Amino acid sequence: AMAGADAAKAAKKFAEELGSPIPLTREKALYALGPLGQAAVPYADVVAAYLEDSHDNVRKAACEAIGPIGYHDKERARFRGAVQHCAERDDSEVVREAARQALREFDAADAEERARIKLSDWRELSGASGDALLEQVRNGDLKGLCSAGLLMSNRHFVLELIQRNVRAIEYADSDLWGDRIVLAAAIAVDQPNHSGGAFALRLAPDDLLADTAFARQVVEINGNCLEFIHQRFRGDRQLVMAAVQRTGTALRFASEALRSDAEVVLAAVRQCGLALEYASENLQATEEVAYAAVAQNVAALKFAPSALRANRAFVLRCLRHSAYALHMAADELRGDRMFVLEAIKQDGVCGRDGLILQYATEELRVDPDLVLKAARRTPASLRLAPPDMLSDRKFVFQALAQTPCALRFAADELRQSRKFVLEAVQRRGACLQYAPDSFREDREVVVEAVKSDRAALAYAPEALRQDPTVLGEAQCGLRRAQMADEDDE
Repeated sequence: AMAGADAAKAAKKFAEELGSPIPLTREKALYALGPLGQAAVPYADVVAAYLEDSHDNVRKAACEAIGPIGYHDKERARFRGAVQHCAERDDSEVVREAARQALREFDAADAEERARIKLSDWRELSGASGDALLEQVRNGDLKGLCSAGLLMSNRHFVLELIQRNVRAIEYADSDLWGDRIVLAAAIAVDQPNHSGGAFALRLAPDDLLADTAFARQVVEINGNCLEFIHQRFRGDRQLVMAAVQRTGTALRFASEALRSDAEVVLAAVRQCGLALEYASENLQATEEVAYAAVAQNVAALKFAPSALRANRAFVLRCLRHSAYALHMAADELRGDRMFVLEAIKQDGVCGRDGLILQYATEELRVDPDLVLKAARRTPASLRLAPPDMLSDRKFVFQALAQTPCALRFAADELRQSRKFVLEAVQRRGACLQYAPDSFREDREVVVEAVKSDRAALAYAPEALRQDPTVLGEAQCGLRRAQMADEDDE
């Protein structure tokens, strides 16, 4: 967090402490210098000298410090040999691993330096050809990348390509296939619950795919990366949990044991209900898991066992989320008149996202009583009624008692009949809003509608809303309503 003079002063102080005869003091000083990065570069050679310290902990601290310091030192090559020696021949495995990590930081710095020196501005290097390539890739044409040359070694250009077409990573220089930034960009192009950019990990080197930190990073971006990272991670509960919380369907790549883990499976189905398909059979049959999946995506019900799909209470719970649940229910429930009637009456069903009757059996869809009860909850249910039912005056009048929009779904021969429309508005004035325009402009029809329901005045054309007779009927309707209220009191 230090900057400028403060960082330089701190670096100088810790560098002086390296001269201490006490190993612990030298170790602490080295650990303090590493994070200072650029400010510690003047002391890089001093730090490198401690790669040969007689104490393991000091050599380890020197390796961990030289990595970030060398990252900022353009002349890092001068002590690469000493770090390489530690990585290969040091007696302590801990020191060897710290040295290998420092070398990885050097390699990353070298790669970035090459990009800055050779291709720091890809537009200057490529001219108009780079922009032309980007446009081609945006349009799905990747052939030009085969001859793009050094441009495909430039991280920034490849990142631009990936944003336009993730498949462009396949044409990048192989050095970039191990670049965490490039891979993360490709993976991030993915949309949840589709493997998308996760395929880019097929190009990544094995050592990177086996790296725990990298594995966690990528599954948190796209859970489907679990398919491509090292197999051992499929049994890592913490990592799999992170994957399914990001992409529920990544559960299919988890170990059998974790697909039988209730907590992991619940996390998966709550992110994507369709992940229920990949849960163990025992958990698929568990109401808690199956219901959580359906609550997230009602289509998940198809992955529940037949016993649950035939369970009346369970299916009714599912119907609270979507009428479509009936489509996935067992056939005996879809054809059970009492069950369908109960579903129609259940609070929160028809008003949510669909029409219960459309998922019932054909026999029930033409049951006049069920259609009327469904219309009371969801008027659009009338569109499911067969033509002969909507041509029946008696049925349409019964439907009007449930909802004024029954006139909207009535057969054309009824809607075009002045006699029928006149009787309809006498029964329910509000249905005037669904009458053909010619009848809404008919003075007698409007008067009868207003007699029935003074609020029907709002559905008349402007000219009739100012008509004295129409207004008079509206006033009479208002007085009748007031008197009714007084009688009630």
